[in-house]
This record gives sequence, structure tokens and C-alpha cells, in this order.
Amino acid sequence: MKYYKYLLFSLLLVTVSCEQFYDLNVENPNKPDVESLYNNPDQFPSLINGAYTGWWKSVRDNPSNILGVGAETVTGYGGTNVAVSAEPRPPLENSITNTHINSGWFNIYATIPMVKNVVKEIEFNGKTVRDNSGNDITNTVLAQAYILLGILHGNLGLLYDKGIILAPETDLESINSESFVSYKEMIEKGLEFIDKGISLCNESFAIGSGMVPPGLAINNNEDLKGFACLYAARLIVYMARTKSESEQLPWDKVMNYINNSIKVDIGINNISPFKGYGNIQALFVEQLLRVHQRVLNMMAPEDPNAVYPYPRDGTILDEITNCPDQRLEEYFQYIDISGWSPLHASHYRVIREDALAIGDNNVDDFLLKCIVKEEIDLIEAEAILRNNGSKDIAVTLINKTRVDKGSLPPALASESVQDLLDKIMYERYVELLFFDTWVGFFDRRRTDSLYPYKELQILGLLNYTFGGGV
Repeated sequence: MKYYKYLLFSLLLVTVSCEQFYDLNVENPNKPDVESLYNNPDQFPSLINGAYTGWWKSVRDNPSNILGVGAETVTGYGGTNVAVSAEPRPPLENSITNTHINSGWFNIYATIPMVKNVVKEIEFNGKTVRDNSGNDITNTVLAQAYILLGILHGNLGLLYDKGIILAPETDLESINSESFVSYKEMIEKGLEFIDKGISLCNESFAIGSGMVPPGLAINNNEDLKGFACLYAARLIVYMARTKSESEQLPWDKVMNYINNSIKVDIGINNISPFKGYGNIQALFVEQLLRVHQRVLNMMAPEDPNAVYPYPRDGTILDEITNCPDQRLEEYFQYIDISGWSPLHASHYRVIREDALAIGDNNVDDFLLKCIVKEEIDLIEAEAILRNNGSKDIAVTLINKTRVDKGSLPPALASESVQDLLDKIMYERYVELLFFDTWVGFFDRRRTDSLYPYKELQILGLLNYTFGGGV
């Protein structure tokens, strides 16, 4: 029990580090007083801003990159990127030194107390929040705190099989080894928090620039509600660990959320403190990540240079010339493979938004996207099909990318539901890998396809995650 108290108290202290905040004005930035910070409603907008920053870091930092590598949507050069795609897969060491496993956990738990305590102080202790002009913005702050609290708990449920719920009323002294709950309970609690926040969005309000990071398209209660509904839909869709679980999800709830969701690209501008850990696109430009040979094989199955897996006998593949999907040339570029092991090889780097995505550049208005409109359309199309809705509407959404971008034969309403779902998955693998390396992992997990081809062939294993071992 002492361990858990120590762990969570340490996380509480982390949350008040000045590095976590975008614009936090405290008297002593090196040693802020935790009690006065959480009891002072003048600081609540800064805590909300810090929670947005913590959310952003949690979805852009580890383990996001290795999830994509392990799922074979992208391939990485060096380090753990190599380990998660080795054949046979070695166990990933679950230790305090393995930041690839630990970072997501600690980043999220370092952020939750910010919003947990804001909710507690407003709901239970009656605190009122006012802006610099004296206007009451309590509801504005509370709605965002609940929604962020839900998103953070939900993300823990997506990444880890168990977690600890830190509700506003949770007493940290009571945390012990029996406090862990399943990923389903984590996500269900997250959705409960999100729904509470959505209910508070029925009141009209504007959201000041001091709370929301620049570039994130949340300016008022309607935007916030749309953002929350989009995230809730994603949490439900991606929570499934198997195809069977996916089929049994409450797709009617997904449909309701997505119908009320925001329909714009979601991201944060490429400025401090979001540069660096926020720019996954730069990893593609700098060739630390490339598109996986498996995706290339999906796009050009008849071309011998798109064979999957990449040849292990030293053969160097030439440029792919027989690809029916026009996005091969628009999204990817054939380059040298020197220094890459055949096990992790890919000739094709991603060139989408190339001019802007280079490292720590000075293009401040470059939006670092983590959710794009194409993902929203494809979630909607899948929800329609899962709910036995209109195939005509579903294929229209699928063909926005399949035909308009890929110049592929259109998806047709006369096709079976399974054939249309397969086309949706194809579109997701091609369209989304550049913006969010999580989703490829979640997609393969929920379709019973999360295994390395070669190992299945050699060892006859039915399924494999990114970490070998049991």
C-alpha cells in the first residue's frame, strides 16, 4: 500500500512542475505550493491548459511510435523500434527503465490530478472561477475538466489492460493493489466523465485563448461538445481487444457520438511547448519512420517489388510500378535503403506535408494533426454499417478517399457489409498512418490481425502482440 501512495503522491508533485504548464503564473516557479495551487480558482484555467498539454504529450510520446511499428503500419530504424518487429518477437522488458512502456502511463497519471482537483474544488468545495474581467467562467472550466478527465482515463484503457481510476472523490490514501480495474472499466468511467462534461456544454460559453492550446479547434461550448463526442466515439471503437469484442460494441452509441462530433482536423500548432515531442510527422521526414512493406503490399499486391515481407536473402527491391492506388506516388517516395536491416526494410518514406514537417522548424502555424477528417468519415461509415444503416451513405464516405484520392474502383452499396468493412480498413491503413501511429495498432488488434506474418508462418502462432512472451 505504501508503494501506491508514494507513486501517486509523486505524480501529484509532477503535475505542478512549471514544465507542465503553458502559461502558469505562480509566485515560485521552482517550488510551487501544491495546496495553494489547487485551492486557488485563479489558477484553474492554467491547470486546464496544462492538462491539454499533458493529453497531447501522452498521445504523441511513447508508446505511440512502437505501436505503429509493432502493428506493421510503419517501420522504424534502431532501438526499440527494431525490438518490437524482430522475428521471433522478444518479450518487451516491463521494468522501470523501459520508457517505451512506462511513458504513456506516467504522462497520463501526471496529468490527471490537474483536472481531478479542479472538479473536486468546484463540485465539492463550491469554488467559483472568474476571468480577468470578473466574469463567471466556472461552467466553462468544469466542462473542460470533466472531458479531459474522461479522455485521460480512456486513453489508459486503450493502452493498458488495467488501470486505477482517479475520480474527483478518490482518496489517494485508499489506493492499494486492489484498486486496479480492467480496461473496460477504465474506458466506461472515462465515458461517464466525458458525458458529464458534454451535459455542461448545453450552456452557451466562449473559451478564452489562455485555456486551449493554439491550433486546437475549440472556441466555444459547441466546439467542446463536438470534440468530446469525437473522442468518446474513438474510445469505444478502439477499446476492442478482439474482432468478437469489436462486433459486440455499442455501435449505436458510436453513431450518436459521431453524429454530434466536430468535423475538422484536430491538432496543435507547431510552437513551444508542443514542438519536439509533438511532431511525429518529422520522424517520417527525417526517415526514422517509414511506411511498412505490408502496407505497400496491400496497395500494390501484383507488383513483385511490393512483396511482403521484405526479402531476407539480400535482394534489393526496385521501385513499385504497378500500383492501382494513385496515393503511392502522392504520399510516398522511393529512396535508398542503406543501413536498414531486411527485417525492418522499406524503401518508401512518407512525403505528405514534407515542406512543413521538418523537425523543430519555425512554421508556427503548421498544425500538428493527431485526428484528421478522413478518420472521422471512416468511423462514421463503419458505424453506419455496424448499425445496419444506409450503405449508400457509407460508400459515399468511403469513396471520399478511395476514389477521390486513390482513383480506385468505387465501393458499391451492392457489396456485402464485410467487403465494405475491409475497404474501410484499407483506407484507414493508407490514410492515417502519417498522423497517428496508435490507430493502426488498435485496428489490427480489433480485427484479430495483430501478428507478424513471418512468425505466424514459422511457428504457427494464432496471434501475436508487439511484445512477445506471456
